[in-house]
Amino acid sequence: GSDSRPPPYDLKRSSAPSTGSPSEDGDAMSSVSAGQSQHDTRRPSVLLDGGSVIGLRDNLLQAARKERQICLDREEKRRSVELRASRDASTQTDPVSLASERRPSALLSTGMLDMTVSTGSSQLGWSRADEEAQSEAVRTIQLLAQRGSSSRGTEGRVAELEAQLQAERSARQERETQQAHERSRKEAAQQQVLCLEYELDGKEAALQVAERTLERRDADLQQAQLQLRVMEGGLNTVASVAATSEDPRLKMLRSQLGERERQLELKDQHIERLLNVLKQHRTTFESDSMLGLSSTTFPRVTDF
Repeated sequence: GSDSRPPPYDLKRSSAPSTGSPSEDGDAMSSVSAGQSQHDTRRPSVLLDGGSVIGLRDNLLQAARKERQICLDREEKRRSVELRASRDASTQTDPVSLASERRPSALLSTGMLDMTVSTGSSQLGWSRADEEAQSEAVRTIQLLAQRGSSSRGTEGRVAELEAQLQAERSARQERETQQAHERSRKEAAQQQVLCLEYELDGKEAALQVAERTLERRDADLQQAQLQLRVMEGGLNTVASVAATSEDPRLKMLRSQLGERERQLELKDQHIERLLNVLKQHRTTFESDSMLGLSSTTFPRVTDF
């Protein structure tokens, strides 16, 4: 009778992807295993109605479509992140956080539900198209699980690429710093070269001015020498003319001047002779005094 049937379990809840805690996955597995054992022991009395099986198939298909869309979105995000990182290395790449994948317990519960639904469908007389759709949904779920496991490797690859990108960014900043230092040193050297060039130009200009001054002085000197020669020639002519036209008084004065000059020379000579005589007498006096001193000291030395 109706009282001896076991309470029906929620197939829609168990068919959804497991995203909760391990305790919830264990409850789902226990409920599914309990339903499977009861179905095996009391098969004639426990049969799934057509509406619940169709709803389960629809739920499985919807879950498969959702999982496929989620995986496609993840793949699209990963590709956009890699493309953005390859185009512009200077742009900060946001880390891609991927959702946790389905646990093996959820896959196991899905497989057990697949077994239960296949048993019920064989009894209710599913068509081949329904079975193919169900198998396609199961294959899609398995493919999504495989992609979820491969997405972990993709996450590791993304983290590695981010680390490489950060290292390249730091190396590029260091190179930019070195280039800035080299550029500043180069600019300082260029400024020093310009200062030296300006100083050299100033010295060249001063040298040219000095050369022009020397040339002018040479010209002035030559002109002065020429004028001196002309003046010497004029003086010679004037002296010759004066010698020819000299009066007797001037001659007498010149003779007197010459006589006085001779007298002065004689006086100078006499003074020099006197000085020599005085020096000779001084030397003889000094020698005599030295001899007197030596004669007074000799007897004492001999007596001793």
